[in-house]
Amino acid sequence: HDRSKWRLSATFVIAECPLSAMDSRSTTPLLCFLLAYLFAFVIRIQCTLQPNDGLIFEQFNEYVIRYNKAYMRNSSEFLNRFQIFKDNIERSKYMNKAYNNSHQAVYGINKFADLTQEEFKAQYLTGLKRNGCMRKQHFASAVTPKDLKSLGIPQKFDWREKGVLTGIRNQESCGACWSFSVVETMESMYAITYKSNFSTPELSVQQLIDCDYDNSGCKGGDICKAAVWAHLFSRTGD
Repeated sequence: HDRSKWRLSATFVIAECPLSAMDSRSTTPLLCFLLAYLFAFVIRIQCTLQPNDGLIFEQFNEYVIRYNKAYMRNSSEFLNRFQIFKDNIERSKYMNKAYNNSHQAVYGINKFADLTQEEFKAQYLTGLKRNGCMRKQHFASAVTPKDLKSLGIPQKFDWREKGVLTGIRNQESCGACWSFSVVETMESMYAITYKSNFSTPELSVQQLIDCDYDNSGCKGGDICKAAVWAHLFSRTGD
């Protein structure tokens, strides 16, 4: 059905109630008003959906359950998040189509799919802005593009196929990406170096967050300082 039919059905339902309820002179008018309001609310929700939104709406319901989103079903917040979710799906489709043959990222639904870009920046891209790696020289020698070309680097290489990556952790609302990135890099480098004798280790992100006092825990940090701390002090597994 198109949206004009939905609006017509809303008018019909609301208009029908007073005609059938005027037989009683006591509480029926109040009950009728409440029922009319309820029907109008339900129809208003239906009218916000486009005719081809059914599948996306089902996906959003599954998304809400999977990621334990605290949205009251069919509330204004629920519908607002659904619209953002739908916009992000359209954006991911466009991005996947635009970069289909370039071996770059694949875009899809994740836990951030109900956030606008502005909300994501405000929640997750805050904290310390400094980066010691950029300000100081931390490497004995720099590798130039010419050097890489002479090594015959392949166009595409995926470490996931080599079995040297640990699982992706969820930092939730803690702004300690500096710790997660350093620890997971260490895990993979350890696995690459000692793969013949050891399985991929799982090191403790929390130890770095709690014990590296040169950084600021969940309020941000510097990956180079974190790497130096991890190099100087022993580490334990999760």
